[in-house]
Amino acid sequence: MNRIILYAIEIVLCSGLFLALYRLLIQRKAGYTFCRRYLVVTLILAAIIPAFDVPVYVEREAPAEAVQPAPEEAVQTSQTIRNSQAAQEIVPSAPASDRNVVAPSFRMNWNALVIAVYLAGLLFSLALMLRSYITIARLKRGSRLSREDGYELAQNDDVESPFSFGKTIFMGRVSSDSERRQILSHEMSHIDHHHTQEKLLMSAIRSCLWFNPFAWLQERHLEEVQEWQADADVLAHGFNVDDYRNTILKTLLGVNPAVTSGLNGSFTKKRMQQMGTEENYGHAAMVSLAAIALTAVCFCLFSLKVQARPVISTDHIKAGDIISGVVSDSIGQTLTMAEDSDLLSIVDRVRKLSSMTSDSLDLMMDQMQKSMREPITVSIMAGGVVNGHVLDIDGNPIRNRDIKVCERDLVDRAVTMGSASGDDGFFRLNIKSPENHLAIEAEGYESQNFPLDHGTFEVRLKPAPVTLKSGDVVRGSVTCSQKTGRFTALHTAIGAKVEEVDGNGNVVASVLTDENGFSLTIVNPKDRLVISTDGYTSVSTAIEIRNYSFTLHKIQ
Repeated sequence: MNRIILYAIEIVLCSGLFLALYRLLIQRKAGYTFCRRYLVVTLILAAIIPAFDVPVYVEREAPAEAVQPAPEEAVQTSQTIRNSQAAQEIVPSAPASDRNVVAPSFRMNWNALVIAVYLAGLLFSLALMLRSYITIARLKRGSRLSREDGYELAQNDDVESPFSFGKTIFMGRVSSDSERRQILSHEMSHIDHHHTQEKLLMSAIRSCLWFNPFAWLQERHLEEVQEWQADADVLAHGFNVDDYRNTILKTLLGVNPAVTSGLNGSFTKKRMQQMGTEENYGHAAMVSLAAIALTAVCFCLFSLKVQARPVISTDHIKAGDIISGVVSDSIGQTLTMAEDSDLLSIVDRVRKLSSMTSDSLDLMMDQMQKSMREPITVSIMAGGVVNGHVLDIDGNPIRNRDIKVCERDLVDRAVTMGSASGDDGFFRLNIKSPENHLAIEAEGYESQNFPLDHGTFEVRLKPAPVTLKSGDVVRGSVTCSQKTGRFTALHTAIGAKVEEVDGNGNVVASVLTDENGFSLTIVNPKDRLVISTDGYTSVSTAIEIRNYSFTLHKIQ
């Protein structure tokens, strides 16, 4: 089967498995944010996993008669080959006029045809997206624009159903102030959760996988989850559920462009049923484990390619057997293991049987003897792997840092790049050339370079001088970790307190985290940061870098 078509079929099957898991275990059973990320990430994985071609060899032993001819057959075969070569040298080729000329037959280039069909579908899908963008741009140019807190309001009488695109909310005529506030709350939820950017990414992936019906279904499910999350945010702001349902029904007559996030009514019944249902985090660990397990299954099904590797058995070779095709003289006399027991005697036999000069054979024998005396050395770094552990000067792993591991060439240009774990500091890097050097970098520490002269490194980095000053901004992310049995569930901490505490224990600056982490303007770089949230351990650290990554553990 054509390799391109087989790859497309594997993409469809892989995405179908991911979508089946979503429909069975994740939809309406996990949080909205988890569902959104699952739909986008799994569609990308469905295209990446079949692209891998990892060979898995299954050894099978070839029969002896298939690898070595009988003694008399070896001599006959050698003689036949020489006779045919001599005949080709003596018999002249027939002139071109005497040969039968066969016209080449037409053959369909299936690869070119498949690629042409795919590109046509891709261009058509991208053209539909472009038309939607142009429609929105024209609608915005004809609207009355006003800047509000955190968004831009575009009012136009042609907008029958409100929607948002980026940070712009498009709205038509609204009958009451209550409906206006409900609609703005709904669209602000789309803006705060970056639904437009997420939808654009999904539309681009779906355009590349336009032949995959499950890609269209996943895009549809993503729209549903975004609307459910926006509805939940509106009701969380205190609006009455019955009034909000009436507002939705009044705004269903409009038609929105395909790439917008608005109040369209294609799944109105599901939205009405979903209203008032809170996000379910109880299944987070289970669905995460199921998603990882399914990814492993898809990798085994579509990335591992079983191949047979024949193994030639040498048990049947014994003294007196003929080694066909190794060394022979001009009349076809072959060498036997019984007569030649080692390498030097074989070379001596070659000198007797061949027409080579004595000087050439002496040079050959000297080179063979030299190779036998000198052991063959292979650099473990050439195309190999180096491992290492990044620590501070006290021997502790450097935590909560992005540690960069680079192989740099002679002009200090990165050849290969990797990273070390932020929890334990271990790294593994594939090396291209032992002539390069290894560079280790971590924010807040002095970088170091090492020659690639061995395979294991223990790197101890010294703290870099603190350069922060009052008024600088530090940023970071906070993750909550909860361990259940042997499994650990992680989620972004929203509402955690990030406080700057001075030497007397007074809080001089504070901020709460959101989905994007935190951003805090420091008062004194000699103070400390304290991160805390209810039910989890607290973290205290010195202010010494600009970007942080904290993990708070559940108190058991």
